[in-house]
Amino acid sequence: MIRLAELRKEKNLSQKEIARVLQITQQAYSNYENGRREPDYNMLKKIADLYKVSLDWLLNNEIQEEKKSRPVNTERDTIINKLIQRLEAIDDLNILKDVSDYSDYLTYRQNQSKE
Repeated sequence: MIRLAELRKEKNLSQKEIARVLQITQQAYSNYENGRREPDYNMLKKIADLYKVSLDWLLNNEIQEEKKSRPVNTERDTIINKLIQRLEAIDDLNILKDVSDYSDYLTYRQNQSKE
């Protein structure tokens, strides 16, 4: 994940220092930075919180929107419409941010599985 190395270097921190804060090994963090291993959702949240960035920003280089036209899928459209209605009913901005972050993560995972 290119953004991890970028953030760490901006803060003038070593991989070892970041790993210690995240309570993981330096090798595990190095693997995240170099794309040899993917952090799970909880680790991504910890990393985003540590650097005070959003998951969207953190995963920006990894998330690529596909601009293909999709075939009509009424079941898919029904699910999307239900989600939109439920989201519109939520007033708590923290919950909406968590839903948005999780959506970014799911998109990231989907794109990774296509590679």
